[in-house]
Amino acid sequence: MKKKFMIILLAVAMLLPLSACKKEPTDTGKPISSEEFKSLMLDWFREDMASDYTNLHFSLENPEKYGITDVEVSLGEIESNDEDFQQLKDRLAVLEGLSTKELTEDQKIAYDSLLTLYRNNLDWEPVEHDYTFVFSPNHGINNNLTTVYTEFVLRSEQDAKDLITLVLDSKRYIELGIAYTRDQFDEDIVQSDAVIDMVVEQCERFISKREDNEVIRTFNENLEELNLENEDEYKKQMKDAVLNVLIPAYEEIIAMYDEIKGSGKGKGSIASYGDEGKHYYELLFRDKSSSDVSVKEWEEILRKEIEDLINEEIAFARKYYSAYVKWYQGEYSYGMDEAYEIFTALKEKLVSDFPMYPEVDYTISYLDPSVTSENVSAYYLVAPFDNMNTNVVKANPAYSDNDPNGYVVTLAHEGYPGHLYQTTYYFTSHPDSEIRYVTDFIGYTEGWAMYVEEYAMDYFSTDSKIARIDQVDNRLNYYLEAYLDILVNYEGYSVKKLANALNAMDLNGDAASMIYDTLAGDPAIFVPYALGLYQMLDLRDLAKDKLGSKFSSVEFNRTVLDAGCTSFAILKQQVEKYINSAK
Repeated sequence: MKKKFMIILLAVAMLLPLSACKKEPTDTGKPISSEEFKSLMLDWFREDMASDYTNLHFSLENPEKYGITDVEVSLGEIESNDEDFQQLKDRLAVLEGLSTKELTEDQKIAYDSLLTLYRNNLDWEPVEHDYTFVFSPNHGINNNLTTVYTEFVLRSEQDAKDLITLVLDSKRYIELGIAYTRDQFDEDIVQSDAVIDMVVEQCERFISKREDNEVIRTFNENLEELNLENEDEYKKQMKDAVLNVLIPAYEEIIAMYDEIKGSGKGKGSIASYGDEGKHYYELLFRDKSSSDVSVKEWEEILRKEIEDLINEEIAFARKYYSAYVKWYQGEYSYGMDEAYEIFTALKEKLVSDFPMYPEVDYTISYLDPSVTSENVSAYYLVAPFDNMNTNVVKANPAYSDNDPNGYVVTLAHEGYPGHLYQTTYYFTSHPDSEIRYVTDFIGYTEGWAMYVEEYAMDYFSTDSKIARIDQVDNRLNYYLEAYLDILVNYEGYSVKKLANALNAMDLNGDAASMIYDTLAGDPAIFVPYALGLYQMLDLRDLAKDKLGSKFSSVEFNRTVLDAGCTSFAILKQQVEKYINSAK
């Protein structure tokens, strides 16, 4: 069964085809007017918001305006339950019984997107064993909790009380995760010792700061802005909660893994669990790619793309040797390293290729090393639906210091014309689309952000040849990671076999062990980025080929943005409509 996790949009260094027996909407279904559909979607949005306190706090600044009150302050549960699946079935039954004739174009996209999303999510219900782990090196609740606590906005005194309540709830929540992990252990579903080491290291890094823990520091800093008379008492309560509840809970994770590690049960990748593990990976891969293309088909697509990109890079090196050496040794610079300056420059340049951005506020700051994964270079914290002015981008200083050009590209990914622009553009242009705020297709969102990275490379490179090799190398790295993920978690490659595959591509086989541990630790972690990028580029190439001189970057990108977060099958329909209208 699928576990519930908090979602933020990261930059990092559930699709099988729908069964033909599933009922499709027909024009003979129950008619629903545009206003009735709007009301129905708003009701479902309210239900989704009221079901989870943490998501509610991050998603709405004023939930009472939506009639949402008295939501229990809690971290919730670890996994989906029967009631969650029943709600999906009930909603799906409603959708499948409707006629969409009277809906607006936006509403039809929302309808199709929800139909796909609910069907995909229901496919998880009969899955007997869960091969995804609640604690992981990059995406586990051990990472999510620190993000929730350090990014929790204090808008009022009640918020300060609520955050303390959440931190106090950490013991219960983490112990649920520990119990779930032990149940998996009893079923011989265990992470490898190498992955366990990575999880433990992340936990130890977080609790290495105690009195000066990042959760305490950010709470105190944000609390002082409220100017409360009893500020000191709240600071004391938070300090006690962190020192006596949160840190001991993380120590329980470490102690649990000390018992499990070395048991010999850890099998490594999902593929090591046989056919059931492979089926689980197919569902996971479907969700992560937002695609109805099978894993096997993607394996072949990626293998061919990697081969072509390697050949292109080799040809470039031979033809432009001096430029390649300059690029390879990092001897050229975009000439920018200050975050707000980079955002300003990106906003000035993007208007030649993208619709005009809405004017919104944002802050950019650095992550403390104690609360970030080494594989996360930055993230964008999605703005609340009812206030698109509250935008936060956090960067990992290790990346900005070591790779200043990569820092520029990362800020394009997270900011302009990436996630921040993508989010604020859609929800300011489509203000009645509340349900789309909770409609998640990560391949679309990350695909867009990867796609616009290539614009940033063009914008800031002084040499077009350098920009092209930047783009080729970026595609190659992400496609390669997704391809290797399939080999590890679907085809069941061992470290040795993975090394041989790398060597056969004239790549560094010595890195196989590190790559294997990363991919086994967080299966499909690179899939949204790689396959999202591929599909975005594929749709752009389709439009270019069909339209020739009539192709417009602005109008193509407007089409992708106005479709909103959806599957690539639905997005392709919108792109085809753009092509037909532009001919």
